[in-house]
Amino acid sequence: MIRLIGLLLLVAAVGGGACLTRPTEAMMKAEADATFASARRQQVKDFDLGALAKGAVDGLTRKTTYEDFQVAARYAVMDGDKEVLSCWGAYTRVMCPELKEAR
Repeated sequence: MIRLIGLLLLVAAVGGGACLTRPTEAMMKAEADATFASARRQQVKDFDLGALAKGAVDGLTRKTTYEDFQVAARYAVMDGDKEVLSCWGAYTRVMCPELKEAR
């Protein structure tokens, strides 16, 4: 019985910590912007003029969504009806795994 109570307290502490420290929309947007900036730097390095021009136009037409799941958060960047970037965050950490090409 003591072990069960200890386990329940541990689960409550981990869940409460996640709920209190999930990333805000501003944190998620900053990480997404950094991911886009990294892609732009690579395009400049490769001198891909077409991709740079398309990236500038896409930056004006992007739509974003922020979803709050109480213990985690998701930030998605859409280009039209296609998802270009999906970022997940928990415990103040944000990950934007890959930048997808919008077609």
